[in-house]
Amino acid sequence: MTIQPAVKTLVAIRYHRDGRPWDAEVRADPTWDEVEAALHRMDDDAFPIVVLSALEGASDEMVFADEDSFHLIGGDGRYAMFQNTGPWQYSDGSGDDAPVRLWQSDQGYFCEAHNLADLPTVLRLARVFLETADFEAVEQASLNVRPPPAPCAAASSG
Repeated sequence: MTIQPAVKTLVAIRYHRDGRPWDAEVRADPTWDEVEAALHRMDDDAFPIVVLSALEGASDEMVFADEDSFHLIGGDGRYAMFQNTGPWQYSDGSGDDAPVRLWQSDQGYFCEAHNLADLPTVLRLARVFLETADFEAVEQASLNVRPPPAPCAAASSG
């Protein structure tokens, strides 16, 4: 039995290095292979943004207005993921609040170091969103990819 993806629109933003304005590649009813290819292509410069939305027949403008769209920013081994206007944002749980800039080709996206994910984590969480379009499911899956907390040092007896 094939699972029908809950995501109905994929948008990938492309910046041209020759000065032309950016454009959007829009895919209706994206397959996992199409989503995975878009994520692998992300380079934090020419291809810095991928957005997944459950809206059917949506334009890139509609997807960017969708409060529940799943945004992936960055590339080249460093990614941030968040719900467009909702409360969900990926965190690795480290609490590292060092400032980070992603999306080098334009205005940039600013987050903290604990919001960064690697490509395997991005692929895993994007797949969950593709299948569910549910941020609770994405958060639950993110808990399974975070590194375990460091063990506490044993108290030394004096």
